[in-house]
Amino acid sequence: MSITAPALSRLHQQVFDELPDGVVVAALDGHVLAVNPALCRMLGCARDELIGLPLRAFLALPDEDDATPVLEAIRQQPAVALNLVRKDGTPVPVEARSARFDHHTAPHLLITMRDVTEQLQRYQRLIRNEHEKRLIAEGLRGILDVLNSERPADEILEYIMVEAQRLLKAGAVAIFRLRHDVLDLEAARALPPDYVARMQVPLGVGAIGTAVAEHRPIYVPDMRSVLPAYEQLGDRRRYDLL
Repeated sequence: MSITAPALSRLHQQVFDELPDGVVVAALDGHVLAVNPALCRMLGCARDELIGLPLRAFLALPDEDDATPVLEAIRQQPAVALNLVRKDGTPVPVEARSARFDHHTAPHLLITMRDVTEQLQRYQRLIRNEHEKRLIAEGLRGILDVLNSERPADEILEYIMVEAQRLLKAGAVAIFRLRHDVLDLEAARALPPDYVARMQVPLGVGAIGTAVAEHRPIYVPDMRSVLPAYEQLGDRRRYDLL
């Protein structure tokens, strides 16, 4: 069984309309002749707003008056990284691929544009994580060097707190010393003096006492939620200082 020309034409149109990647049919000079719905969604535009425009109208170009180098790259390279510009001005990173074809003896370009936002974000997260790991490793080496030095104890504690605050992006830092079943505050940074004065935390009480008792880190998104456990410490002022 063969497919008739009209049926084949309808099939081509259906594939064109349902492709998840943006597709542009353009003249060799870059003027848009047809676009599919995916590209319209990508740009936040209606089809009629794009037909007849030059490609540079929705490409982020260093020089908007000259799109020739970009068009040449699209025509000649297997894949080109570009930024589209949505109607609201936000950029959309894409990977563009093109193929040349003839229609009614005239040469045209079929350009597919794949949104690579998620891939780019994953790559940026990977780079950021690697950078943060390197910073942490360097910070820990610095702390070990200071611990093995002959500096006074108060200087060592201050250095550790500065590094911890920087590496953890913390607003404040405190160091406790475990004496029997009580944690005594040894040093603090960026905490009100009245808040830390004579602070003691029984082992197993609150986030700090629980973290030490159970030998694990504890994340508390809202400090006020754990303060009732500290009320047994007998100093209500700490609640008011947060």
